[in-house]
Amino acid sequence: MALAHLRSGLHHGARGAPSGPPLPRPIPGRQDAQHLHSRSVRCHVLNPATGAVQALPESPAAEHVNRVNLRDPYTFFALGRVSSTGDYKVLRMFNRLGFAKGGHQLFEVFTINGGDAHARWRGQQSPGLFVDECSGVVVDGVVYFLTSRAYDGARYGIRADYIVSFDLGREEWRRDLRGPISSKVGSASSYMRHHLTLAELKGSLVLADRRHQPFTLDLWFLVDSESGHWVKEYHILTGPTISRPVLVDESFKPLLLLDDGRLVVYVGTRGQLFIQDPGTDNFARVYMGLLDSVSVYTGNLLSGG
Repeated sequence: MALAHLRSGLHHGARGAPSGPPLPRPIPGRQDAQHLHSRSVRCHVLNPATGAVQALPESPAAEHVNRVNLRDPYTFFALGRVSSTGDYKVLRMFNRLGFAKGGHQLFEVFTINGGDAHARWRGQQSPGLFVDECSGVVVDGVVYFLTSRAYDGARYGIRADYIVSFDLGREEWRRDLRGPISSKVGSASSYMRHHLTLAELKGSLVLADRRHQPFTLDLWFLVDSESGHWVKEYHILTGPTISRPVLVDESFKPLLLLDDGRLVVYVGTRGQLFIQDPGTDNFARVYMGLLDSVSVYTGNLLSGG
């Protein structure tokens, strides 16, 4: 089976040129990991090499039948490959309202190539904290999330770089992971969630720390998940190098490290792609229209295996 992507409903590829209802918003991932969140419960898995499309069941897991409003769902999907078995699995989350409004987040897993015995959604426990579905990223068969932005501030005592993760192979939540920022600052409210994003670069989990005064972007790579050891490999100046003034809440999402060391970044608040040169700290805009979302595929489309 070739590496696959997820598709839900119809997709807006560029702003101003819709191809259907604005349902999904894919989140960048590698060839074996793709995210999207949508107001639709429909999900399809696409094999880019063969063009084959598999529609996943819309009905929720048996445990969640009476807890999901299928007429108005808000769903998140993540696709990852379990290296030990070769299985492709999808994590689905139903996200309702948020904890401050008495809502809930329900999680389910589906095995793409598991045969008839696994051709159903299986309900999973929640992690105990509300997660920010927009922050999700898959690295080596594990889905990582930052916690909900509603936890910002010292009131809840949850630090901004607190990370929860779901192991697709074992189908269970793993030990929570402390990010590199909170280990260096004393106050839980010193950093806000909108400063931080998660990414996958060079096969590693990366925490991107977007600061202002001065405007910089630090990329922290997780070296050892067991010990929680992080290394800052990039310190990038962003303010003076982009054509218009950088806003405090700009959303910088690292997408891809090129072979020559340049970094491809998606600025979601502008719908634009930039390529950053670490030698000069300059950002060059990629002129391809305004994008609602961007995802990365690094597989070989000529291979059907």
